[in-house]
Amino acid sequence: MNRKKAPVAYTSGGGSGRNSPFFAPNPPQPQVSITPNGSRRIKHVDTETKSTVSGAAFNLINAIIGAGIVGIPFALRECGLIYGVVMVLICALICVKSLRLLIETAKHVDVPTYECLMEASFGKPGFIFISINMFIMS
Repeated sequence: MNRKKAPVAYTSGGGSGRNSPFFAPNPPQPQVSITPNGSRRIKHVDTETKSTVSGAAFNLINAIIGAGIVGIPFALRECGLIYGVVMVLICALICVKSLRLLIETAKHVDVPTYECLMEASFGKPGFIFISINMFIMS
């Protein structure tokens, strides 16, 4: 007798309760092994892997250094040393301010990720837009 599986409720996390197929956990995959007496043994193995803090840090450093190696020397050459350093400092201050605003907004709305923050702010179109842009930029 074939039974239909119950639909899986996808949640985007952070207590928002919104459905999102992008953040669904991978179900455990069955791993079949045959014992010496010929019987089958099924063990469910969790195939989802998580990123480590060091892996995420190295990825971030790689992205920052990759863009900075090309962009900052060119900007300094075009602006001159004094104005170039001033512009780099202004950009750093603007980045810090914008990141603090994003973090405070995410805490206020109680969402764990940038994608969920865009979904909470702009709905499904915001989530899809930022997901596509993050895919293109990675």
